Amino acid sequence: MESVSPILLQVLLGVPVLGGLVYYYALGREMAARGGRLNLQYFGLPDLLMGSVLALYFGLSGFLLIFKSETSSELKSEHLVTNFGFMLAVLLVVLFFAFMRRLPLLKAFHLSGDELASLPLRTGIALATALPPIWGVGFLWEHYLQNSQPEQSLVSLFRSSAESGDWSAVLLVV
Repeated sequence: MESVSPILLQVLLGVPVLGGLVYYYALGREMAARGGRLNLQYFGLPDLLMGSVLALYFGLSGFLLIFKSETSSELKSEHLVTNFGFMLAVLLVVLFFAFMRRLPLLKAFHLSGDELASLPLRTGIALATALPPIWGVGFLWEHYLQNSQPEQSLVSLFRSSAESGDWSAVLLVV
């Protein structure tokens, strides 16, 4: 079997998004049937603009990657440092925005002190539930659906860094 086209992969990645939209639509209808209302106390025009800018940026970045004609060069640890710095900057901008808007982040994520204590347990349960199917699909993909493909550049960088003892690059990949 030949390798899967990028368009097919994008369609496959769109399936969870469509599933999420259907789920939230059904959730909204159920909430409306019960007479519930949305709490928009912490959501205003600045929040809508910030979310739209982030969604447009990351959406357009992903869209442009589909049509990128040139193949990427070898991945180096400098690329990871740049990417890490960018993601850290985005995180800091979002947290600063939330701080300036006086948004209660714990309440936004439905976390209280009691729920924070059980977070590691819930995370472990989620990982234990999610990883076996992911490994199973990976095994099927590798052995039955894909011809031997070259290693991804990130995997190659991780392997070569671990073998050479460059632990800073290994930490960046992780």
